[in-house]
Amino acid sequence: MAKGPDISSSPRYEEWRKEDFAKYYKHLGEHSPKYRVRAVDTIAKEYRDFIEARILPLLKSKKTLERRSAIEILYKAPHKRFIPALLEYVRNEELEDLKVHAIRTLGFFDGEELNQTLLKLYDKATNAEKSLLLDVLGQKQYEEAVETMKQALKHENERVRNAAVMALTKFKRAEFVDIFISMYEDPSSKVRYSVLKSFQLFNIKNSPRIITVLERAKSDQDHRVKRLAKKMLTFDRIH
Repeated sequence: MAKGPDISSSPRYEEWRKEDFAKYYKHLGEHSPKYRVRAVDTIAKEYRDFIEARILPLLKSKKTLERRSAIEILYKAPHKRFIPALLEYVRNEELEDLKVHAIRTLGFFDGEELNQTLLKLYDKATNAEKSLLLDVLGQKQYEEAVETMKQALKHENERVRNAAVMALTKFKRAEFVDIFISMYEDPSSKVRYSVLKSFQLFNIKNSPRIITVLERAKSDQDHRVKRLAKKMLTFDRIH
């Protein structure tokens, strides 16, 4: 089972330990998923003020280790009170992996203003950030982001295109079938695989066009795509 990030190397660890914070944080990585949820809840309730007073300021630290520790803790114990600080952090952080982690944390929350802000971040984002933003907005089924997702299907980066396909899949709309079918022509096997996965949302048995794509996919150069196509064509709902 994956453990939570190691905070013991942080210069602030001794302070946290004195606050008895580390004991609860350690629970996040060492117990069952159900218990981890309770541990997060404990942190959110009992340590919210502590996190706000001692952890949020670390987002502005010049030391990468401290910023990383802060982001990882906020990801484990998210709360809407932290949204403004996280948004400011995303706008100012230069390291892509830390910014991506912050965006992922913001994905826990919903709300029109927040969703609009995340959508506005898309244009100036890196490819990794664009992919995650598409994923987050897709999970939220944010209607205003649909056009951006459609445009992203034409992006030069396969990771972004793949994220766009998966994001549109979250809406589970029959009207997107034509989009998914056309995306099977994508040169990336990762995108083609996601396209086939998207077909599972629909009644394949009653869609000759989807079956035609699956028949083509049986001869795909990528073995994962080929294997999935064969599996879907032999599924009970078709035969």
